[in-house]
Amino acid sequence: LINPLLGADVLILDELGSIPTDPRLGPVLYELIAGRYEKKPAIITSNKSLSEWGGIFQDTSLAAALLDRLLHHGDIYHFKGPSYRLKGKTPIEHLPSRANAVDASEPDDTGQHASIREAPEPKEVITASS
Repeated sequence: LINPLLGADVLILDELGSIPTDPRLGPVLYELIAGRYEKKPAIITSNKSLSEWGGIFQDTSLAAALLDRLLHHGDIYHFKGPSYRLKGKTPIEHLPSRANAVDASEPDDTGQHASIREAPEPKEVITASS
């Protein structure tokens, strides 16, 4: 399963932690990162802070080992600001919280249909060079 990814020129993992992960993912991802360590670059995006990665993998020691390898030669870029996907869109004054996400097919309290959802929290991008 991971052999093709070990040999890829660049590994890109987008939105890591955005959806709940299977507990078996952590060890597989560790093997992938460890197998590429100091050999091939990786780019990982996540809207989770690095301190939350233990929860993503349900194992703080594993998360620490992953981050150790990623950050040894890597850089972290923390992006703040408006969502790129919403660029050029009319701003909405009161966006719903993530806990109360709007179903665009259902009208809101004013009878209007939602056109966009809340923009995600700032994204962290980790790049690890070989």
